[in-house]
Amino acid sequence: IHARQGEMTAAEPVFYEALREADRTGDSGLYVRILERYGSAQLANNRVGKADAALCEAFRLRRTFGMDLPDRTYRDLALLSLRQGDLEAAQIAWEEAYRLAPQDGNVQYEGARLALALNDLENAEVRAWDMIRALPKDGRTWALLGLILARREQSKAAAQALSVAQSLSPDLTTSIFVEHWRAARQAGDISTMASLAQTYSGAFPDDPLVFYYRTAPLLSVGDAASALPQLISALKDNPDAPAVLWYTLGEAYLAHHAFTETITVLEVAGSRMAAGDITLNLASDNPPIDLSLKLARAYLGSGRCAEAAVSYTHLTLPTKRIV
Repeated sequence: IHARQGEMTAAEPVFYEALREADRTGDSGLYVRILERYGSAQLANNRVGKADAALCEAFRLRRTFGMDLPDRTYRDLALLSLRQGDLEAAQIAWEEAYRLAPQDGNVQYEGARLALALNDLENAEVRAWDMIRALPKDGRTWALLGLILARREQSKAAAQALSVAQSLSPDLTTSIFVEHWRAARQAGDISTMASLAQTYSGAFPDDPLVFYYRTAPLLSVGDAASALPQLISALKDNPDAPAVLWYTLGEAYLAHHAFTETITVLEVAGSRMAAGDITLNLASDNPPIDLSLKLARAYLGSGRCAEAAVSYTHLTLPTKRIV
C-alpha cells in the first residue's frame, strides 16, 4: 500500500521485515516473490538502482532454485533495461514475457514502448492496438498509441487517441500535453488547439508559453491582428521569453507584411535556438528550415536580396529535429 502511494521510505522497512521472515522460515519461493514485489515497487517509483539489484537477485535465485520466472518479472526486467538504455536486454526480456503472456495488455504496453525506442514504428503500432484491446480503459495505453501515431505522421488519429487518453486519465494531461499539441497542430485541429491552450493557461497561468498557446490557433485561422498585440505585450513584459514567442511574433508580423519587424524578432528567435532553446519544436516540425524560409521572405520583402539568398541556401542543407 505504501509503495502504491509512492511512499517508499515507509514501504522499505515493511519489505525488509517480510524478507527477513521469509528467510527465517526457509521459504525460498516466498522470499523470491517478496523480492520481486520489492523490485517492482522500486521500479514503479523510478528507483532504478534498487530495482536493478532486487530484480536481478530474484532472477538469479529463481535460476538457482530451478523456479520458473513469471511473466511480470520478465516484463519488469524489460522495462528496467529500457530505462537503462539497454535495448538488447530489453528485447530479450520482453520476448520471454510475451511468450508467457501474449494476451497481457501490460506486456503489450512495454512491447510497444520498446518498439518505439527501437524506431520500429510498424511493430509499435501493432502492439499498441493489441494493448488497447486488452486495456481499453487505461489512459496510458491511449497516450502511447497517440505518441506512436504522431511519429507515424498520422496526426489526426494521434490527436484523437490523445484526447481519449486525457478523458480517461486527467492526471496524464500534463505528461502528454506536448505530444497532444503537436498532433493537433499538424492535423490543423483548431478547436483542439484552442482547448489545449485553455488547459495550459489554467494550469500554468504565469508561464510565458501561455501566450504562444493562445495565439497559435489565431494565426492558424489567419487572425494575426488579434495575435499581434498579445505577443507584443508578452515580450515587452518578458524579453527573456522562450524562442517560440519571438518566432510566433515573427509569423504575426510577416502576415502583416511588417518585414523589418519580422526580421528583427526572427533573428532573436534564431539566436536563441542556436544557443540551445528547443521551444520552436512546439511550432514547427523542422525549425531551422521554417525559420530560414520566413527570414528569406522577410528579407525579400524589405529588399535585402543578398541576405534572402543566404537564407534560401539554408533550405538545401541537411537538418535534424531536436526532440
